[in-house]
Amino acid sequence: GLEQLNETILDGATAQKIIDSAETLPVMCDRRLVTVRDWAPLISGKGGDENADLKRMIEWMQDAPDSCTIVFYVSEDAQLKTNKQMSQFRSAVECIDFSYLSNAALLKWCSAQLKPLQKRISAVAVNEMVMMAGSDRGTLPQIRVTDSFRMMEAPIVAIIVAAG
Repeated sequence: GLEQLNETILDGATAQKIIDSAETLPVMCDRRLVTVRDWAPLISGKGGDENADLKRMIEWMQDAPDSCTIVFYVSEDAQLKTNKQMSQFRSAVECIDFSYLSNAALLKWCSAQLKPLQKRISAVAVNEMVMMAGSDRGTLPQIRVTDSFRMMEAPIVAIIVAAG
């Protein structure tokens, strides 16, 4: 019932619209979720006053409310900017990269995810898992449990989805 009141999905938003949505207090809940899809200031080749919006967002993030989690989602066909302001943005948020991995990189990633749980996984088990679920880390929810809890504690999260 109340989930829809505490969730906002934005496409083509300005920094001010994102800030206004994030500063709206949650209804009968501790937190609200604001998802921003393919935000122009993060993507190369988009028009508009991107630098001013990105600068405004970076400044605002210093005092962002704890009652909101913002997820910046960038689709796999988008090319991220690689400038100084983008570096400042990345340092101000927790970036989680869900790009596709090779089998060797996936084994390394799985091992790193299981290490805090004091568990191990073999290359054979990873290959079997890839056969069943694919190599997209987003389709491996059993291993992402620790990431999910950590993400919900972070006030601002950038989810970068890029081709491998």
